[in-house]
Amino acid sequence: SGTHMPNTSGTNEAAIDTSMTKQQLKEFFVWFQGVIPERLDVLIKAVHETPGFESWDPDFSPESLDGLGNWFAGEVETHQRRAAEMEVGYETFTTFAGRTS
Repeated sequence: SGTHMPNTSGTNEAAIDTSMTKQQLKEFFVWFQGVIPERLDVLIKAVHETPGFESWDPDFSPESLDGLGNWFAGEVETHQRRAAEMEVGYETFTTFAGRTS
């Protein structure tokens, strides 16, 4: 792909890190916004390649989103979060919630 996530953590992973500066967060946001069209294309292709969803019309209507939800429900797996996972998620959320500008 032509757009690359700003390399803020020494990796090419698209992940927010609690040690990121405000400038790095802004760069991440710009990158994130820029890859939305490409990611939508990837998602639409994946849905259309799934048997039963070949004719799904991604027109952003409520019906389209219902169809996407049905597709997604058949594609994901869930697991019960361990206490440590929940704690890390909460700490990350509260750290970023405090950074509003």
